Amino acid sequence: MRELSDIKTFLEFLGDAILVTDKNTNIIFANTPCLALFGYTQSQFSTMRVNDLVSSNVKESHYEKMKSYISNKSPAKVMMSRGVMPCLNSNGEAFHARISIATMEVNNDTYGLAIIQDYSFVHNTIEELKNAANTDNLTGTYNQRYLHEVVNGLYRSISLSKSVGMIFFDLNKFKP
Repeated sequence: MRELSDIKTFLEFLGDAILVTDKNTNIIFANTPCLALFGYTQSQFSTMRVNDLVSSNVKESHYEKMKSYISNKSPAKVMMSRGVMPCLNSNGEAFHARISIATMEVNNDTYGLAIIQDYSFVHNTIEELKNAANTDNLTGTYNQRYLHEVVNGLYRSISLSKSVGMIFFDLNKFKP
């Protein structure tokens, strides 16, 4: 399997969404699961860069990181450090993805390879659980657990300013 066409044929048999890019992050191949995930055709993908698939708040830094990763022939890695990547499908709808990346060299050319998994369900479930843990079921207001998280996060700035303010509401017969 020495030719890029052989590699593309092999990647078509895999169940995860897979993208192959050139050293400038131009998309040169997307397998069928990738086409389904993003909602583009193979010909549409062939005119796009990886940055066309991510949300605008990460585009610029993502492009530079990808280009550097490919040109340095960096080792394969699961991109766990940043959690999930905000991606956009062909309708402009956002979803969260977990991505593993690697480089490969074929005929003295270096390519980037990304394995992409839709992580939206897991990400949304985690956010719902965080919200449920930090709010009161009856009122929807933040609870004591959330207050502890805020105080712990702001501890440094509170200790530097040496002052703090607090408001306390006591509503008689609130529950009935």
